[in-house]
Amino acid sequence: MAELGMVEFFEIGEAVGIVATLFVVFYFSRKQMQKISVDIETKVSSDLDEKINDLTWMTIESHS
Repeated sequence: MAELGMVEFFEIGEAVGIVATLFVVFYFSRKQMQKISVDIETKVSSDLDEKINDLTWMTIESHS
């Protein structure tokens, strides 16, 4: 088995650090995308509710 010098340990540490950084970035970007998705769904639902409410009032007023 080959002996590892200090330089090789630093190279391995660098590679592990890069991979760990990618995992952290992907994890938080996924969380952020889920949050944005929920925000968009909430806004669409709110807009739809407002439009249905407006249509209901217009219908009530037109039949009065």
